[in-house]
Amino acid sequence: MVAEMQDLPPAKVPILPKDILNSRKALAGPCRRKLDGIIQGMKDTSRVMALSLYLPNCDRKGFFKRKQ
Repeated sequence: MVAEMQDLPPAKVPILPKDILNSRKALAGPCRRKLDGIIQGMKDTSRVMALSLYLPNCDRKGFFKRKQ
C-alpha cells in the first residue's frame, strides 16, 4: 500500500492569500472601508466621544447610500 501511494502525483493545493481579511477589504467599497476603520478605532480606544462620532450609511455593496 505504501508503494502505491508513492507512485501517485502530489495533490495540487490552490494558493490562497495569506490574509483573507485584507483581500476582502480590497474588494469592499469606500463606505465599508471607512466604516471598518471607524469600528477598528473604537476597538482600540476605551472611550468614544458620542457627539463627534460619524458612522456612514452604507449599502450592501459597501458604497455610500444617496441619502446620508
